[in-house]
Amino acid sequence: MDVGAMTAFLDSFLRGNRDDEPRRGDGSITQALGLMNDTFVMSRVKPTGANVANALITKALALPDDQLVNTLFLTVLSRLPNSTEMATALGTLKTNRTQEAQNLLWSLYNKVDFIFNY
Repeated sequence: MDVGAMTAFLDSFLRGNRDDEPRRGDGSITQALGLMNDTFVMSRVKPTGANVANALITKALALPDDQLVNTLFLTVLSRLPNSTEMATALGTLKTNRTQEAQNLLWSLYNKVDFIFNY
């Protein structure tokens, strides 16, 4: 794991230093771009490698579609999808299941729910 890349990614979220600089809740373009494009995030939505997020997508791909969607939502957002989210996710999984599951995981990391909860 590239600790420097992880540190830079976390620093974009204005995490403070626990001693004299408190964590700030401000949003920024750097945060949004990091979540959408950073290789630190992108490498974690692919079903290869040994890190926890890769294990998540690999495990989820072995499940039926509805359980895959529920697993990703519960793991990333700590909630189940609503009926609209479930219908949309199930509809997209019909085309290219692996790619669409990666897209779903990426989109969950980029939801406002995730950013404000974590």
